[in-house]
Amino acid sequence: SVMTLLIAVVVLVPFTIAGFRFVESFSTLAERINDYRNEGIPSPPDWLDKVPILGDFIKDYWTDLSENTDKAAQTIKEWLIKSQGWILHYGAALLKGVFHLTISVIIAFFFYRDGESVVNRIMAGVHKIAGEQSHHLLSVVGRTIYSVVYGVLGTALLQGIVAAIGFYIAGVPFPLLLGL
Repeated sequence: SVMTLLIAVVVLVPFTIAGFRFVESFSTLAERINDYRNEGIPSPPDWLDKVPILGDFIKDYWTDLSENTDKAAQTIKEWLIKSQGWILHYGAALLKGVFHLTISVIIAFFFYRDGESVVNRIMAGVHKIAGEQSHHLLSVVGRTIYSVVYGVLGTALLQGIVAAIGFYIAGVPFPLLLGL
């Protein structure tokens, strides 16, 4: 019970907090978009001149939108219509991920409670099939699963953290949302 509670705190709480921040970021983004629709888009930042290859194109496009409020409103409307499916898809994916994590924590509880007897049954079954090589085969399978899980999850977690830090340093709005 203690281990399951610790897993829930360490795994579920951060994802729940990130989910609330995700929703909070969208409400802030919606407010900003509403401001842009009412007041127009601000002038492009000076640093766009320094962006290689596409900087001039983006600055010209942005300037055109900031000077033409009707075109800007239409463009924002089109972007919102196109992004609705994306927002719903990834919002649902986030909820699905939290659900899967919750189920995983519940399953972990049963493995902590009955894991030793389950392992003994699996080892007995594999020993009947593979004979003397069963210990070696189970060891290889265990190390492979361990490596894959920690490799995939660790890499994804570190990429998200590094991306969020990079977005924050660069001054990109909503760095936590983008890192997530």
